[in-house]
Amino acid sequence: MWSLRSSTDDPFDTFLVVSFISETRILAMNLEDELEETEIEGFSSQVQTLFCHDAVHNQLVQVGFYLFFLLWCFLLT
Repeated sequence: MWSLRSSTDDPFDTFLVVSFISETRILAMNLEDELEETEIEGFSSQVQTLFCHDAVHNQLVQVGFYLFFLLWCFLLT
């Protein structure tokens, strides 16, 4: 389980990434401060995520068994 920010400049985390054996779920805070399932464009949810983290320049890193993604967060806003 990891928390991510939608922008490097955000003071708080926006997303909660939960990894299971065969999939990854992404939860986000909505306007009522409740968690709801969402998607991040380019993030692979059909595989188990071994690691993910915020990176520099508004990017996200996702690592799985056979994948490594570097995603740009401007797609999230």
